[in-house]
Order: sequence, then structure tokens, then C-alpha cells
Amino acid sequence: MPSSQPVASTDTKTNSNAISSAEVGMLTEIKNLYEGKPDDRGRTTWVDQYPDDLEEAVENAETARYALLVRHTKSYDGRRSLQIHSVVVQSPLLKDALSVVLNNYPGITTSLDRLTFNAPFKPLVHRWTNLVEALEQETETDAKSHLNIFYQMMQKELQDDLKAWADYVSHKVITFETCWMLFAPGTIVYAEEGKDQRAFRLERGSYGGGQGDSYFALTCEYVDWDGEEFGIGTTRKFIYSFQGTKAITALEAFPLKYHEREMEIKESLVERGAKFESISGYHYKHYNGIATGQGAWGPIETRIIIDTYAWNRFNPDHQVTLDDLPPHGDSDCSDDSPDTDEPDDANQKSEKSSSALTADELLLCSPTVKGYSLKTKKWLTFRISSVGEIKWNERAFESLVLPGDHKELILALTESQVANKATFDDVIQGKGDLGLDSSDVESSLSNVLEMCTKWNAILLLDEADVFLEQRSAHDLERNKLVSRILFLTTNRVDNIDAAFESRIHISMEYNELSVSARRQIWSSFASAGGAKQHGFSSTDIDKLAEYSMNGREIKNVLKTAQLLAGRKKQALGTEHVETVLAIEKRNINNRRVGKEEAGNGL
Repeated sequence: MPSSQPVASTDTKTNSNAISSAEVGMLTEIKNLYEGKPDDRGRTTWVDQYPDDLEEAVENAETARYALLVRHTKSYDGRRSLQIHSVVVQSPLLKDALSVVLNNYPGITTSLDRLTFNAPFKPLVHRWTNLVEALEQETETDAKSHLNIFYQMMQKELQDDLKAWADYVSHKVITFETCWMLFAPGTIVYAEEGKDQRAFRLERGSYGGGQGDSYFALTCEYVDWDGEEFGIGTTRKFIYSFQGTKAITALEAFPLKYHEREMEIKESLVERGAKFESISGYHYKHYNGIATGQGAWGPIETRIIIDTYAWNRFNPDHQVTLDDLPPHGDSDCSDDSPDTDEPDDANQKSEKSSSALTADELLLCSPTVKGYSLKTKKWLTFRISSVGEIKWNERAFESLVLPGDHKELILALTESQVANKATFDDVIQGKGDLGLDSSDVESSLSNVLEMCTKWNAILLLDEADVFLEQRSAHDLERNKLVSRILFLTTNRVDNIDAAFESRIHISMEYNELSVSARRQIWSSFASAGGAKQHGFSSTDIDKLAEYSMNGREIKNVLKTAQLLAGRKKQALGTEHVETVLAIEKRNINNRRVGKEEAGNGL
């Protein structure tokens, strides 16, 4: 081994003249400085005198011949006078054996010239069973001899710890100081997040914090979807300090194998992981449960669009970023049961797809997905357990009060646009609830139209006259945008800019509703509001249809009457509607003066 003697020193007076005449930094030699002796306060300074109290380094060519170098320090635990500080493995035979014992253990490279283990020898404690098995299975004489002396030495050093560990496990408890023994890298860790059970794969564990707030931190991996492919996400779980012993299953997180319902939980998590995998693209679903997002959160019931790719696009500060999954070969598994309620391409994963997940990876899948709530108009995080299929209203289009040929034309245009996905129409951008200045409107409407195009959706712009009215010097700047299908409604037709006429495929006017049309609306809304519970007879509906009202007014009257009936704990009936109409001072065929038409449709 090389010594630490100084080289090319300039510590002699023979070079004093050369030193004094040399420019700064131009003397081609080394000046050695040494740590001086500490003063009475333990402080030291650098000096140029070689220390006179040094001992020769003990690791040299002779010590390099030994299979192991074991460094000892004084012990103060009362059971022994010395304890091992560290072990240097120099035997190539022993390194080969340990490469199997410690295969894939983080931070260990057994091929190093100086393979060093430091107390408390966590890798060896975690792989102690592997070490015992390696010794039993070794057949080559020299290798077995080297492995045996290593085992005997470590067994003697760790016997107290291993005995205590076995005692803790037999009683299903642990101390904070020995928590690390539970968590070998690669351990499947169980934890609960709200109402969701989760499994993680442990990457590493470490103690942290200060006095009074110390903790054992678990850096864990899980499987997630970034909008294009599956990958590995990382999170941290914490076990906070405690006194004495604690039940292993009472820890904030613990190895899944200690859970009394281990197999049941595994099956449940794998099943949930399969559902996660099946909705990893973009999907139109129903949701009823807790949703989280920026700011307030809570339970909601809404239709949602699951789409992590779009989440990343519209939430750049909260993007889902993942590491690559370890390769596991191609899989013949595929999703053969797409949702029949959605367009074919809405069920497909993004263009950059991924092979099927293994059972081990399904176990680790995230319990949540990213998406958009069509009710709250917000990007939120949804629990997979609360995601379900949409129960479609197959008669919704039948409730639309329009002449039959008009409805047929709307269906024809919509189906044609869906079938010809490469065809787009130009739409002029204006102002409205999407913003108050041109930049806000452009950004908001561009985002909405981009989502419509990606999700193969239909966009309805209510009160569209603010987008289509004749332009003046005070209007917002208007740009062309793209969407598949765009429905616009307005009750101010006369204000529409003539320049838009050539861009609108169909213009339909809702004339004043006929008695038969109003009857259909009263009947539809009454059934929707109370179904079999309402008390309207056919004669009642006929009478109500004689009121000169539009669809929106009928809906509002029924909604208010429903509240009144609920307050009285009664089934909705004609008496409640008549009370509301009386309050609004409506007479048959006699509309209040100055009441503005709000549109006659549904």
C-alpha cells in the first residue's frame, strides 16, 4: 500500500531564493501542509511541519493478502469490549459468492477491489437467510472456506441483533430503532391513503429528522400512467418515532406479508390494478365519490373524461412524470372487452402504447386517475373504486321538441361529422364567459376546442350571440378555431354577423311552442322530476299545456313546485304547480308583460 509521505516538497531553505523570486502560482512544485495540534478549545490550524506523532499505515502489501480485513472499535453496550466498525472483503472467491447473496441490493457492487461493509451491516441482515443458504450450497473447497469465515465472523457480531429481531417478529412487534430490519429493499409495503389500500415496492429506507421529530422514511415505488405509457412513480412514507415496542401492523406502513389478510388484499389490489390498466387511455365514465384537486375538494357525482395526457397538457405544473418500467418481455394479453358505450377510438390507449402489466405490477398500480369533471369544469383526481359506467338516457333525443325532419337533419349532420374525422369547420372566436379579454378567450376556447377534438365530443355554446354578433371597434379580436361539431344557441338572431352565415351548416328557429309541444314538455319534465311519484293526470297535463310558456319556463316552474312539495313532504302534484304559477301571476294564454323570451327548447 502506498504511504502518505509528502512528495516534491519545498520545505528546505535551499530553495528559499527560488521561492522568493517566483511569481504567484508559478513554482512547479507541491507545498504540503499538515493539521496542527489542537489548542485547549479543540481548534486546529494548518502548519508546514510534518507531524512527529504519526504511526505507519497498517494497510499495505502484506494486509492485501488476507481474504478479509476487519476493523474494530471500542464498544460501550456493556456486553462486549469491542465491536466491528467495518469489514473489507478482498477475497475474489468471497466476492463471487456475495454477488449472488446480495444480487440487486441497492448501493452494493461486489466486484469492487475493496468491497466494504459498515456497521450495522444492513445488507447482510436483510439477506441473512440468503447468506446461510449460499454457505450450505457452496461446493468448491476454497470458496466455501472463505464464505465460512465470513459467516462465522458476522454471525458472532450480529448474533444479539438477530436474536432480538427474531424475538420481535415472533411477538409481531418492533422498536423504532430496529424498524430498518423490517424493510429490506424490494419489500412490498402496505399503507392506507384515506379509504384506499395501497401496495408499494420499497426502494430504500433511512432515518431522518431531529430530536423530538425523528422518523424512518420509506422511499417507495408504484406503477402509474403518464398519458402515453406505464412507468414507475416514487413517493415517501414516514414512520414517526415512538417509545418502546409497537405492533408491526400499527405502523404507518409495514411489509404486506405481516397483514392478517395478505392474500385477500393482494387479490383486491391486483383486481383494481387491472381496472386501472383498462382505463389508462381516455374514457368517458360516471363518477360518484371523493375527488381531489387544487383548493377545495369533496364528494361529487358527475360524468368525467379520464385522460392523463390531456391532464399533463392543461396542468403543466402538475404533470405526471415517471421512470421506465423494467423490461419484462412482450405479452400476448390484450383488452378484448372495450366499452361499447364509447366511440371505438375513445377506448384506445394513446398512440404510444405499452405492453400488458404483470401481476406484480398490477399490485402496485395507483388507486387514482386524472381527468376532467364535466359538472364542475375542473381537472381533478378520481378514485378508481368510484369510477363506473354511464347509464345512458336512450330517450333523451326523443324529448327534444322539434319537427321530425329537423331532428333527422341534426342526426344526419352529427353522424356525418363523427364518421369523417378529418373534416373540420371554422368557428369565429368572440367574447363571453370564457374570458374578458382576447388573450383569455383565445386560451380558454382553444383549450375547450382541443379537448372536443381529442375526445370526439360535441360542444354547445349557449347564448352564442356574444360570439356571433356584428363586429364593432370594441369587439374582441376573432380568430379561426377548430372543432368537430359545434352547437350554438341564441335568442338574439338579428344580432348575428352576416359573415357567419356561410359558416353555419344548419340554422333552426324555435317558433312559439304549440299546445301539443308544451304538453310533451310538461309530461317529460314531470316524469324526469318525480317519475311515478308525481300526481299529474292526463287531464292535468292538458290543462298545464294551455299556459303560454317556453321550455325553460316550464322546467323552472316544475323545479320550484318540486321544492315546495318536498318541503311539505308530499308527492309533486298539480296543486304545487298552480301555487307557483299563482305567485308568478300567470294566466292561461296571458304572459306577463315585458317577460323576455328565453328560448322554447329543452
